[in-house]
Amino acid sequence: MFFRAAAISSALLLGIFPLSAAAEENREDSLTLAVTEDKPRRWSYEAGLDLMGREGNVREFGLGINLGATLSGADDTLKLVGELENRESEGEKTADSVMGSLDYEAFFSERIGWYFRTALERDKVDLVDLRSTSSAGLSYRIFKREEHRLVFRAGLGYRYTEYEGPHEDDSDPTLDLGLFHRYTLDQRLKWLNELTYSPSLSQMADDYRLIHESSLEMPVGLGDFWSLRTGVRNEYDSRPAGEKRLDTSYFMRLILKWGE
Repeated sequence: MFFRAAAISSALLLGIFPLSAAAEENREDSLTLAVTEDKPRRWSYEAGLDLMGREGNVREFGLGINLGATLSGADDTLKLVGELENRESEGEKTADSVMGSLDYEAFFSERIGWYFRTALERDKVDLVDLRSTSSAGLSYRIFKREEHRLVFRAGLGYRYTEYEGPHEDDSDPTLDLGLFHRYTLDQRLKWLNELTYSPSLSQMADDYRLIHESSLEMPVGLGDFWSLRTGVRNEYDSRPAGEKRLDTSYFMRLILKWGE
């Protein structure tokens, strides 16, 4: 499973830089940061719905709800996210989780800034009664253009996990590493990637979580309110309370946006 998770992250890293031949000739120009104009902070909101069903040899049903609010300024961003996921296969629960998170990032120079993020999660299938993760550190902007943004994060954090049943609770300081990528292929198609790696400082090789999500987003209809996002999410836990270390889910999400 470890090698599969490593392959996932490697594929993401290799896919982050989709440079054409013309772009290769202008690589130095592509690293140039765009000048940020002063702009007031502004809230934007989105609500997403995932709905999946299949009948036949295998009966499956899945439901996901996503709510988000973002406060964006010239050099800082605050994101609030809530997610609920419920999936069944042949009458057996394969996902039953709820999660809420807060993420704040601010830049004090063109390339360097700082961040803080915290999340609370409950996952009945993985026997997690409560997982709390918090981290803070430095951010480095590799790209900052309207159509292409890539940020690397490195910091320290703390993870506490309370399990259901006989499993012992777990708490550890962690290292926090992440890549956050947004690329606008044209005016109507966006490519989004996130990769976070959080190993325990006491047992970095044996106790860690790796989360990867990649998706494509395109508008639906004539207006700017509705869009469709399709993608894949991988969550790898080296020490799960349940049987599975790797949880992979595919989604097609209808999103309503307003306030942008």
